[in-house]
Amino acid sequence: PHEAAPSTRRVLIGNLDFGIMAEDLEELFAGFGVQRAWIDYDSTDRSLGTGGAVFEEMGAAVAACHRYHGSMIDGQTVYMELDHSKGKGKGK
Repeated sequence: PHEAAPSTRRVLIGNLDFGIMAEDLEELFAGFGVQRAWIDYDSTDRSLGTGGAVFEEMGAAVAACHRYHGSMIDGQTVYMELDHSKGKGKGK
């Protein structure tokens, strides 16, 4: 069975502090080969406390999840998981 490889390089992140910006996530994941990161916003441009990142390799995405899932970032315990959806979404 053929899996869409790009979706396994995407990581979804939840319970982020509302002050976290995409640039903060890119800096946090710099050592893991992050290609881009994003924060989800509502219609009034307020953070939803969720976001994600795309990594160069699936192994890097897995490593970032293992390193940061359940850890404290800016006083919040963040949750990370691989995005196994079939691709459409905020990650552009």
